[in-house]
Amino acid sequence: MSERSVLENEISFLRNQVNTYSDEITRLKKCKQKFSDLVGELEGAKQTYLQPELSKPYWSGQTAHRFEEKRQTNVVDKIDSTCIAQVEKMVQSVDSAIQAKQGAIDLNEMLLSSKLSALRTLD
Repeated sequence: MSERSVLENEISFLRNQVNTYSDEITRLKKCKQKFSDLVGELEGAKQTYLQPELSKPYWSGQTAHRFEEKRQTNVVDKIDSTCIAQVEKMVQSVDSAIQAKQGAIDLNEMLLSSKLSALRTLD
């Protein structure tokens, strides 16, 4: 196999890698957006659990206070500490994957540039 053929094969491989990584980044960004949307939905759910607002004329005293505390700690705080925290960790994981793929693209583009220069010298 000639040096030219080897370079052309390497260039083709690197271009395919860049395209594959770019497609993966696009999918990861869509995934990240879905996770972000989910965080918004969970935030909205918290407000749902705080309804109805129990105002003083209708609801007061020690029982009302204990109920509000339980509603806050058993529902709203758990949404924050479990659901939202887990989704936010997934967003961070997706961000890390995007950065890794972008780093691979940058490296492949640098190699591609080098291979293209080498191919031009063969002309």
